[in-house]
Amino acid sequence: MGLFTMTKDHHSVRVLVADYVDLDGSVDAAIEKLENFRRSVPEEFVQTLELSLESDYDSSYANVEVFYWRPETTEERADREQREKEYAERTKIIRRQQYEAMKKEFGDEN
Repeated sequence: MGLFTMTKDHHSVRVLVADYVDLDGSVDAAIEKLENFRRSVPEEFVQTLELSLESDYDSSYANVEVFYWRPETTEERADREQREKEYAERTKIIRRQQYEAMKKEFGDEN
């Protein structure tokens, strides 16, 4: 499974253990699957293991995700901070363009 870049806070990374888990069948089989996922998580992060169930309003099928949180690495932190900086710069440019467009549309009252 892959790593999500989504952060719970600025110190944790969500690590996907399993997605689209089929828990149909016996309860014992479902429990065994979940226990196998738990065993695959490094012991120091087992306490952060989560299960997410999502389904559409009119669907009898639920998407099951199993994931845990771990601290981001130094490299991941640097990458995140760079993305945040680039996003802030793009946002400032867009807001400036919107401001200039509004000044043209409504006139500069200053």
